[in-house]
Amino acid sequence: MIRLKLSKNKQKFVIGIFIAILCSSSATASYFICDFLNPDFAFPLSPFEWDFSSTVKLSVQMEERSKHLLSVSVFTGTIDEIRIDGKYVAISTAPVYLFNDTFCAFRTWYNILDGEWYLDYQEKGIGTSLPIIIQPNNLTSLHIALSKDISAMYNITEGSFNNLDYIEIGTFHYWIWHIYEDGTNIIFDLYDNIVSIHYSIIREYQSTDHTFGVAKGSLRKNRWEYMCYTDEIMQNYTLAASEYLMSLYLQQ
Repeated sequence: MIRLKLSKNKQKFVIGIFIAILCSSSATASYFICDFLNPDFAFPLSPFEWDFSSTVKLSVQMEERSKHLLSVSVFTGTIDEIRIDGKYVAISTAPVYLFNDTFCAFRTWYNILDGEWYLDYQEKGIGTSLPIIIQPNNLTSLHIALSKDISAMYNITEGSFNNLDYIEIGTFHYWIWHIYEDGTNIIFDLYDNIVSIHYSIIREYQSTDHTFGVAKGSLRKNRWEYMCYTDEIMQNYTLAASEYLMSLYLQQ
């Protein structure tokens, strides 16, 4: 069994940038979700109890709790290089402009400095757009679509992927990352029809108008992994995101 470890400096495009932000310290304002060192800290929200016993139950919870989101990040690409160095594996990902054949990635986040929501996107031939202010209620169509796609997934089990039997050159990669006010940090990693779900609890969230939400302080004991399968790769979410991004693009 080969342990999978994504090397940031091997990733060619947006996803490498997004993941690297997890370790960034450039933000100037912090939203303390919880304090592991101070049990008397007043939490904004009690930690959610997520139900991973079925994808249907999980999908309902994600739609219900979308009002507590702090940030969303999405990327689509294909695996174009796999390098194995002992027990570590470096994966290089090339972008696929799945959203209306124009965008391969987007991210939206709550800025705790001014109380506004911002969004930027990765456009074919252009690169990353400047952040624009949006209304978070306009993201409702994305949350509904995500819930539908998750409910269609099946055979969910707890456990991580410890081998590369399902990843090869040309594998399609769909990546969705959510951070919530209660400290939930959840990532859906789709490799073709196989879904890896990474769930953890973070301590701190940071953001500015130009700094995408930074998640900090996840302890190893507060991390879990699940896997499941899908026959249709985010069909509803892709359509909803394509329509949403194009509507914003035409307004610019």
